[in-house]
Amino acid sequence: MVRGIPFEDLEIGRKFVTKRRTIRESDCYTFVHVTGLTEPLFYDEGFVMKLWGKRIIPGTLTLSVALGLVVQEEIFADYARALLGFDDVRFTSPVEIGDTLYVEFEVYDKKDKASLPGGIVTLKNTVKKISRDGDVVVARFLSHHMTGRKSG
Repeated sequence: MVRGIPFEDLEIGRKFVTKRRTIRESDCYTFVHVTGLTEPLFYDEGFVMKLWGKRIIPGTLTLSVALGLVVQEEIFADYARALLGFDDVRFTSPVEIGDTLYVEFEVYDKKDKASLPGGIVTLKNTVKKISRDGDVVVARFLSHHMTGRKSG
């Protein structure tokens, strides 16, 4: 059984919303040590509390969680071939341990590519945290190489 939406069926302007995910202490600890981001800002509670007054996580962890949430929707499951890049990434609000995130995303652009089966799909992503205001924490554009039904 094929999962996801093929390139030709993705309509510009189509919107999606992911499930939610709460950031845990273990997420931050593991990410910081796996990536080598061992700055006091992310692992020294005394230091970060003096500086920010709260425990924050690396922006790159926020990006990774958000990408995972999009992938888990399986909208592109069997048709995605490559992540081509992030453009215009903006971190607009810190994410704290204990914050719950979700992603609103839409098909922003798509281009047929003669050199590739299918084409390039650009998504406009807005990562939000659950709060009274639905604070935006990251805004970005994300480009994928996607195949169509016939290009497999």
